[in-house]
Amino acid sequence: MKDQLKTYQQMHISGLNQKELIVLLYSGALRYIEEGKQSIARKDVPMTHDKLNKARNIFIHLLSTLNMDANKEFATRLSAL
Repeated sequence: MKDQLKTYQQMHISGLNQKELIVLLYSGALRYIEEGKQSIARKDVPMTHDKLNKARNIFIHLLSTLNMDANKEFATRLSAL
């Protein structure tokens, strides 16, 4: 069952366009931040580290794929976030 779910998720993601992927990644980062905040409240340091590290990795990926040549003003504003 897990294999079927994983296959479905991969097929769903591969069918998304670039904007949809960005929104999906950003939403995931926000979810990890929220989960990190909850684990801070529980004083669960390893879980906090894990969740916030995942959010950071998503933001690093988004920044590394930002095309500064296509629309410099828009890209600059996004990188400032």
